[in-house]
Amino acid sequence: MKTVVLLLPILAIALTASASDKDVLRDACSAIKSPSKKSACFDAIDRISTGSPDSSKIATQKKKTPDEKKIDEAQTRIRGLLRDPESARFSGVAISPESGAVCGIVTAKNAMGGYGDPARYIVTDEFARIDNGEKWKMDYRWSELCGDI
Repeated sequence: MKTVVLLLPILAIALTASASDKDVLRDACSAIKSPSKKSACFDAIDRISTGSPDSSKIATQKKKTPDEKKIDEAQTRIRGLLRDPESARFSGVAISPESGAVCGIVTAKNAMGGYGDPARYIVTDEFARIDNGEKWKMDYRWSELCGDI
């Protein structure tokens, strides 16, 4: 991680650097003592110089769409309801065009440490719910809020 942090300023300069500036950057890479970090520095400058696809990832990060942000927020709220939030695996995630609810399926580790059965979830501005076994309640909410997906 420290390598990335140390190399970012060098790489940012390299994106707009002229040939003589790149020589200065190469000198800066030469001053790095760690062989692996030095190699990473030179490789990064070479990738940027040749305009490889990797260089665009360094220069710009993909901005999230409003739908992606909404799904991320919904998944964060669902993780907050789980016993082991880091173990959450989401699938079948969609946003209802009618209700705006985020609906999907989540699987997470249970108290025994193994993955439990997949459970449906619904997240709206007002609430976040995971199917807790009361099938009739979840079926009603699902058909009401997620039926058009």
